[in-house]
Amino acid sequence: MEWGSVTQETYEFLKRAVHAHVNILMAGGASAGKITIASRIAELVPAEERLVIVEDAHELQIRHPRAVYLEAAGRPGVSLSNLIHAAAQMRPDRLILGELRGAEAMCAIEVLGSGYSGMTTIHANSLDDALTRLEAFCLTANLGLGLLEIRNLIASAIQLICYQKYLANEKRKIIEIAEIRGVENGQFLLERLFRYDSVSDKLQATGIKPSWE
Repeated sequence: MEWGSVTQETYEFLKRAVHAHVNILMAGGASAGKITIASRIAELVPAEERLVIVEDAHELQIRHPRAVYLEAAGRPGVSLSNLIHAAAQMRPDRLILGELRGAEAMCAIEVLGSGYSGMTTIHANSLDDALTRLEAFCLTANLGLGLLEIRNLIASAIQLICYQKYLANEKRKIIEIAEIRGVENGQFLLERLFRYDSVSDKLQATGIKPSWE
């Protein structure tokens, strides 16, 4: 909030979402600050809950009293997908997954869609691009699933997408937040809950209430 990346209203909304165990996808382009914001959002998890944080290489900096880090880099024979499955077996209250960059996205979606609460990040140039890239990563897992099947899995695993951008005024801001409300006629049903207003330079609520409130 001091940097202007989020407003007080956005902060309160994200806190309610985290406490409601909503699964969040944090998206953004290069230098957008999505890893920093994802770390701060993860810190909103109540102190009594146990976090298991899974990354290829350590990037997330989460200050939480019950955080456990698992890292795949430098461990021959250990893939990120293997590590995600191992993390799920550790009975975490929350699974925090590092940036998705490939076939491990399918594993992440399967785990988050099977009752685990958590959060992950992805590189994207828009909110819609985040979903397109997530679909493409899932397809590279070569499980024989069609695009519609993958979209249904994504919709059951991720409820909220936050898109952050590095703006021309050199500020890093969340500029859009949307809820995935399922799939209809083969397309994602998205409800924009917050949009960036360039005049006020603030993220503003659209007035649409999230389904979990």
